[in-house]
Amino acid sequence: MNKLTLFLDTIGRSILGELVEENDEFLVIRNPAIINCATDGARVTLQLLPAFFKEFQADKTQPTVWKYRKSLLSASIEEFELDFRFKAQYEQLFNLTASETTEDANVVKLFDK
Repeated sequence: MNKLTLFLDTIGRSILGELVEENDEFLVIRNPAIINCATDGARVTLQLLPAFFKEFQADKTQPTVWKYRKSLLSASIEEFELDFRFKAQYEQLFNLTASETTEDANVVKLFDK
């Protein structure tokens, strides 16, 4: 896996993904995920949601790669290490085998018939 990077997009969402390429104008990110924070009383939970759901792809094992314009993003000016549990959650979100994405996975109905 490439280096994980974290940044804020133009509407303030925290995006986590594998840095594929970086130049003066763009970040190229494989399998971006949105970090969703939810509160349940005094407890805060973190949830990772894919920026693009694999259910819409013909080949569900193929990664998605997105280009983000750097001038529209915010990023930390200091390097920091993500907690190992958070990294594991990200890896689990995108490391599905072909059998898990077809026969063994729970069927999620996205639209009513």
